[in-house]
Amino acid sequence: MAEDFCTNEKIKNAADKCLFASEFCKTSFINFYTLHYCNFEEHLYFSIPFWILLLVLCFYLISSTSNKYLSSALTTFADKLGLNEI
Repeated sequence: MAEDFCTNEKIKNAADKCLFASEFCKTSFINFYTLHYCNFEEHLYFSIPFWILLLVLCFYLISSTSNKYLSSALTTFADKLGLNEI
């Protein structure tokens, strides 16, 4: 229901965009609309770098986790199965 009611057009037409975003746009664990309209006060020069840094952080965490756990597990499986490295 929140996804249907919370559109960019409806937010732009609301009298208090922050209140509208916090009331009707609860779509995920992190409310991106509230961050943009309330915390960053619709300033794209704050929002865009924040989202880029968040995306880079997510890729870094995925990369470090896979290097630490997935690579060692795959190496162990390959050694036990007698697979050669190509």
